[in-house]
Amino acid sequence: MPRARSENAIQITLRVEPEWLPRADAVARELGRPGFFVTRTSVIRMAMVQGLEQLERTAGVTDEEPAPEILPAPAEIARDP
Repeated sequence: MPRARSENAIQITLRVEPEWLPRADAVARELGRPGFFVTRTSVIRMAMVQGLEQLERTAGVTDEEPAPEILPAPAEIARDP
């Protein structure tokens, strides 16, 4: 099922390194659950949000409290036995 479009979202196009796609696919497979499909596009979006927030903190360009994590830390992701 496609993601709902945001009224304020702006579409951009970017090129990524070829090796990013299998990495994003692997993360998507790990995060997906029955009835909850995760796409590589969603993984790239999550990485961009988390990366931008980290860069803002590193650069000192934000006074805002960090947004809640979109994803738990990798060690906190439950894995099936």
